[in-house]
Amino acid sequence: MVSFLKPEWYDAINWFEAIAGVGTLILAVFLWWNSIQQAWENSLPKRLTAYYEFGGRNVIVFRNILLFSESDTRAWAQQIARQKIGGKDVEFEPFFRYKDKGVGLSQNGKPVKNYEITFFLSAIPEKLKSRLGYDEAGGLDKKWCIEWLQVESEDGSITMDEMLLISNPKM
Repeated sequence: MVSFLKPEWYDAINWFEAIAGVGTLILAVFLWWNSIQQAWENSLPKRLTAYYEFGGRNVIVFRNILLFSESDTRAWAQQIARQKIGGKDVEFEPFFRYKDKGVGLSQNGKPVKNYEITFFLSAIPEKLKSRLGYDEAGGLDKKWCIEWLQVESEDGSITMDEMLLISNPKM
């Protein structure tokens, strides 16, 4: 329409239309690729690492825990802690730290979506105080951390390996 009113603009308008068309195509390809990447990432198996800190130290850690949905992260991590501590409630501060760690490789080299959550304990569970060095006999020297690692075997069985590690203060 404008080229009828101003014929000297005809070539400029043609170039603008060509550039706009190519730009639209590039944007459409970018959005399509991003959509495919998001769908692939959301279809990956999900794994969770949960940290339970007290006084600036890890006291309980769960690694490589199977996670069904990102929305289950907090409740699932708390449920696992309750089960491993013997069905007792775990006392938490009213805040936590959550991170989407992105895509990584599992133990068998396949891609997985990784998440991380850190809970801050307001007290050490009674059942673990002496084992972790938080009782009167423990003093201020060595504090321990219990770490559980979920291991999936080739035959489909799943186990939890337990390790007792020295817990160093975080900086």
